Amino acid sequence: MSDIEENSKITVNPKKDGAVITVESLEIEITVRPQWKTPRHHTSMGEPGQTIESLRMDLGPYLKDLEIIEAVDGIIVKPKRFLGRDFSPIAEIIEYYGGSYISGGRESRFTIPLKKTAEKGEPPAEEQ
Repeated sequence: MSDIEENSKITVNPKKDGAVITVESLEIEITVRPQWKTPRHHTSMGEPGQTIESLRMDLGPYLKDLEIIEAVDGIIVKPKRFLGRDFSPIAEIIEYYGGSYISGGRESRFTIPLKKTAEKGEPPAEEQ
């Protein structure tokens, strides 16, 4: 077992989302991402504009790695790269919105279906 000698050089260079720690000639890069919590700004599904904006806010730290596409029947979130350890927090956010992951190699994606709303002129469904 080896200990770092007292005379070894250790430097810490902060970055926007973490730091680079150098011990002698060995660099260790640390990236810090905030833990996701249930959002207070969540809006009802079925309002695509608001839902997509709310989703963008929640996926904020990961947006550079994702492409978010508004489709007729929902929202598609496609990774631009292999997500690695970022997959779980992204999946948790997508699942909160009622979405799921579809594995398909380079065509892998998350999908969030929009809830169907009553057609114009139809009375709202009665609750019993």
